[in-house]
Amino acid sequence: ILDGGHNPQCIDALAKNIPEYLAGKRVIALTGVLADKDYVRMLTPIVPYISEFVCITPPSPRKLEGAELARMLTQAGAKARSCGTIPQGVALARELAGPEGAVLAFGSLYSIGAIREALERAGMEFLTWYDGDGDGRQAPREDSERIYVIAREKGKEV
Repeated sequence: ILDGGHNPQCIDALAKNIPEYLAGKRVIALTGVLADKDYVRMLTPIVPYISEFVCITPPSPRKLEGAELARMLTQAGAKARSCGTIPQGVALARELAGPEGAVLAFGSLYSIGAIREALERAGMEFLTWYDGDGDGRQAPREDSERIYVIAREKGKEV
């Protein structure tokens, strides 16, 4: 799951939705943040829902190094490790989640393009689902309350 959340308000909303949409799944967070963000406040509410964090460094001059983020999360009681590159982080997160788990990528819009590219190279495709009133049923884009982008292995059902 690619989520554009990159501030405390967005991550609060994300954390509130994990129990509903990912209940019973091993959830691996693939995340990187900018050093000038309030990342301690941003990540604290989501820690209880994440099995393990895979920390990456966003491609931005304002980046916080993934290793530093992993240290902060570990000090906060989370299980966390860092990767040298975004493609390595994507591969590790997918491996840790396993076939029944979920990878939840968030934290910096700067990373989304590289994450998506790494997923495409790994054989994933992206589906866009428009949900009119939040009930999970497909709706025309103009009537949509929620828009989901779902990554799946090519040719497999979601």
